[in-house]
Amino acid sequence: KLKQWYQRRVRGYTQFKAMRRQIFSRVLREVGWEKRETDGHTDSLLRNMLIGTLGVSDDREVIDKCEELFKQHVSGDAQIAADYRGSVYRTVCRAGGEEATTICWNFSRKLIFMRNGIGYRELSVLVPVPS
Repeated sequence: KLKQWYQRRVRGYTQFKAMRRQIFSRVLREVGWEKRETDGHTDSLLRNMLIGTLGVSDDREVIDKCEELFKQHVSGDAQIAADYRGSVYRTVCRAGGEEATTICWNFSRKLIFMRNGIGYRELSVLVPVPS
C-alpha cells in the first residue's frame, strides 16, 4: 500500500525508474555479476547496490538473471554469491508474483531452521507472509 501511495504522489515516478535503469545498468555491465580478483570490498558493495536498485526499478535483464540464480540456488545446483544474495531474494520476491513469493517465504523458513549461514538481515528483505 505504501508503494501505491508513493507512486500516486510522486510525479514522474515511471520516468525516474527509467532513468535509474539507464544509468545503473551501464555501471553493472562494467562491474559485472561475478567477483574479480582485483575487486575490493567497495566493488562488492557497489554490485549489491546496483542489483538491488535495478531490481526495484523493474530492470527486466536483472530480474531475469535474479530469477535464474534463485532457481539454481533453491534446487541446490549453485549458490548465490553472499555479496548480493539479499538483493537477489528481494528482486525475485518483489517481481515474481504470488508463486515466487510463496517459494521465497517457504525457502526463507527452511533456511532459518537449517541455520546454514544465511543472516537474519538477508532474510528480512523477503516480503511479508503470504496470505
